[in-house]
Amino acid sequence: MMASTMAYGASSTNAEAVEKKPWRNRAKEEVKELQHTVKQLKATLKRLRERNKREKRVVHPSRVWEDVSQRQKRQRCRAEEENAKLRSEIIARAFLLQQMTQLVRQTGDSYLTFPTALYPRVPRPLLYTRSVEGYLARISELYYETESAFASHMTVDQIDTFREVSVAEEDKNTTLVTQKVCWTVPFTVERVVEALWQSMLLKPAPRGCGFDYNPALEASVLVASCCKSVIGPDSPKSVDVLSNLVIKKFPQSDRNGALMVAHMSAGLAESSSHLLKDGVGWDDYWLRVRECPREPHEESTSPLSQIQVFRRTRLKLVKNRTAAQRRFAGALTALIIDHVEEELEWRQQAIEHFLLASGHSH
Repeated sequence: MMASTMAYGASSTNAEAVEKKPWRNRAKEEVKELQHTVKQLKATLKRLRERNKREKRVVHPSRVWEDVSQRQKRQRCRAEEENAKLRSEIIARAFLLQQMTQLVRQTGDSYLTFPTALYPRVPRPLLYTRSVEGYLARISELYYETESAFASHMTVDQIDTFREVSVAEEDKNTTLVTQKVCWTVPFTVERVVEALWQSMLLKPAPRGCGFDYNPALEASVLVASCCKSVIGPDSPKSVDVLSNLVIKKFPQSDRNGALMVAHMSAGLAESSSHLLKDGVGWDDYWLRVRECPREPHEESTSPLSQIQVFRRTRLKLVKNRTAAQRRFAGALTALIIDHVEEELEWRQQAIEHFLLASGHSH
């Protein structure tokens, strides 16, 4: 009986063991399956993240066109702003040009003033250092030098605008100033020559500098004498410069075009001997007007003329040994060089004034 009881107890224990073992195996399998599922989910999540990154890098066509349209819109806005500025500037310039044209019509010659580098003194009689025939002979010599004077600086076919002023010292007392200028104007040669000649006649008039015109000569020749007071910078002292001027207008020809030749000789008055021992100057001046060369295919309805200027000025200022006289001679030379440049600017303005005035009168 006891044995059977023990056998029953053993058998029941084995049965429980058999029943519990499969339960423990299923739990482990479930854990393994869950772990495997977690790994799969992680792998899937990783793939999805990589795919998401790749999809973010892809540029959609709609976004491209949107960016292009925005960029073009910004460019159009900037272009409209620039165009508005240009339109306002053009309108302002046109208004200013109209005002200037009205002033030219109303004021006539009154606004033309001579450069202020040379100040006038009371007009006084001046004796010519040579006869009128001697000056005209010098003009004839310069006339025959016209081609050589322009040949080394300006070509016949050159139509570019340029301006050059060079200064060189020939010796310790002599300074050479060379001026070469060329510009074009939309007028005929005849009108430009007339305006140029009028500027020659008008040049000394506004300041009352004591020009003495010689009415006995022909209309194409101007002989005059002048006295001016030159004031040096930062100096209360001044010197009186006495000068004689001869200008001749030569008729137009196929070879030279319209040509004017001028010669001026200048010296210091006796009252200036305390500042400089001696001072003389020579000025040779060629002004040539040509019809601008045109290409065969260009229209010739609108006139275009070219003004060429070649000027050669020599200043000889003999200095004493004092430092004050050397400084004043240097200041006087610099002032005359500035006057040469300023006189050209004045002449250009005068020529343009006469051309505009003649255009309105026509």
